[in-house]
Amino acid sequence: MLTARLHVTRSKANHLRVSQSPPQRDDLKHALQRIGSPARWIAAEWAWDAPLNPAAVARLDEVARQFGEKIEWAPELKATLRST
Repeated sequence: MLTARLHVTRSKANHLRVSQSPPQRDDLKHALQRIGSPARWIAAEWAWDAPLNPAAVARLDEVARQFGEKIEWAPELKATLRST
């Protein structure tokens, strides 16, 4: 399972943070790197952080389908996506 949540940077930019539930897979980790640019790896959370935009959301959905993963959308991210 993938967990997608909103992360607000120090500069107040909205980012999409995506983490994997255990057991984590390296192939999925590398595929998730493509969700946005620039993407930043947060090793302590086993998560990628990328700018939040419609293309990043579409790429996340594409990667999830490719790997047969479900996405758990955090409520605050859902609210942000609805308002954009």
